[in-house]
Formats: sequence, structure tokens, C-alpha cells
Amino acid sequence: MQLIGPENKQLLISRIFERIVLDKMAISIIDIFKIAGPATWQLLAARTGRVSMLSQSFEAMAVFIGFTETDKKTWSAAPILGQTKTNPIYRISLAEGLELCRDGYTFVAQLFGMDELTGKIDKNSNASLHQIANRNLVQKCKALRST
Repeated sequence: MQLIGPENKQLLISRIFERIVLDKMAISIIDIFKIAGPATWQLLAARTGRVSMLSQSFEAMAVFIGFTETDKKTWSAAPILGQTKTNPIYRISLAEGLELCRDGYTFVAQLFGMDELTGKIDKNSNASLHQIANRNLVQKCKALRST
């Protein structure tokens, strides 16, 4: 929340965390909170070192978001980037995750169609992925959807 406000109102520790994340991942911590799943948080923890408090915080986020993937009520709210339930061959990279985010796909629920009567996810229906220009990325999304 500190990083969203004007720079002169931000705490020094917030700016330090932001700088560390930018140096390690080349993406802002705000974007990481928006689109990252457990595997991305674990990668960030590994890059920041196993001893630091910051690394332990990132590991805790990985565990916390991992619960979203496994719970039958919240699996659809799990992020696409850093998804651990998909085959490692089809794992989406950070750059691909940013591309998906730009195209409007950040959560697993967006890969499925919606039931027009109830407004709920229809697991038998697939979302149109025509907005994604990268054909390999479309295949990865289809693999994640089937998983």
C-alpha cells in the first residue's frame, strides 16, 4: 500500500523492498502481488537468499497462495503465473505472465467460460483465448485449464 501513494509519503523500508524485488525479478512488487502464484513467490524467495526476513516473507506468501490452488472453493481465484498444479513443461514464465496480464488474463477462472444464467464458472466451457497472440502461450493456458 505504501508504494501506491506518492513517493514523498512512502516509508524508506517500502522503497528498499521495491528496489530489492526489481533487482531480483525485474518486475515491481505491486505487479507480483497482482499476478504471482506460489512458484513465482518461491523463485523470488530463492533469489533473495534463504536467511533474510524478506526471503522468509516470500516463502510464506508462496505457502499462503498455494492454499488457493488446492482448495475446491478458491482454485478458480488462483493466479495463472506461478501455478504449481500444471505440468512443469507448460509452466508459464514471468515474461509470459506479464503478456497474459496485458491481455487481461491473471486468474485461472478467466480460462473458463461462464454460465450465462448463474454467472458461475462452467468447467465444460472454455474461454476464448483469441486475444493472446503467442500460440505457445495459448497452448500453455489450455494445458493449465485441462489440469
